[in-house]
Amino acid sequence: TEANAESDSSQPLIKKDIRVMSEDTSLKMRKMLRLVVTSGTGRNADVPGYYVGGKTGTAEKSGGRKGYDRKRLISSFLAAFPMNDPRYVVFIMVDEPKPNANSQGYATGGWVAAPAVARVIASMGAVLGIAPDKYDPSQDISLSIMKYLKPKKEVKRQIASN
Repeated sequence: TEANAESDSSQPLIKKDIRVMSEDTSLKMRKMLRLVVTSGTGRNADVPGYYVGGKTGTAEKSGGRKGYDRKRLISSFLAAFPMNDPRYVVFIMVDEPKPNANSQGYATGGWVAAPAVARVIASMGAVLGIAPDKYDPSQDISLSIMKYLKPKKEVKRQIASN
C-alpha cells in the first residue's frame, strides 16, 4: 500500500516493465488505433511524421429523468505516438463543445478534440526536440489492416439496404 511504501522507501510505488497484454494483442491494438487516425473518425489528429494513433469519444450528458441530452456532449480524443513504438500519450476532453464552421457543424471528438490533440503533438515535437519522420509506408503499421476496411460505396449501399 501507499502507507507502507512511504515507510519503506526501498519499495517502488510503480512497478515498471510489467506486460499487461501479449505482444500480438498490443500490435493489433496499435494497428487499429493508427487506423482510426489514418482512415477513421480521428483523421483530424494526424500529424505527419509522428504516426499518431488514437480513439475518439463522444458522450451525451445526462438530461435527468428525460434520459440523455443529445445537444450536451463531452467530446474527447486519446492519442499515442509513435504507434510503431509508443512513447507519449495525449488526452483532450471538451465539455459541451459548440459546433461551428471549422467542425463542419459537428461537436464530436473527431471534430473538436482531435484537432487540439494534433496541435499539442506538433508542439510537443518542437518543445521536446522530436523531429517528425519522413513518411515511410513500411513504418505505418495501419497499412497491413487497410484491406479489411470496406470501400465507402459498399458501406453506403449496406446502410441504404437496411
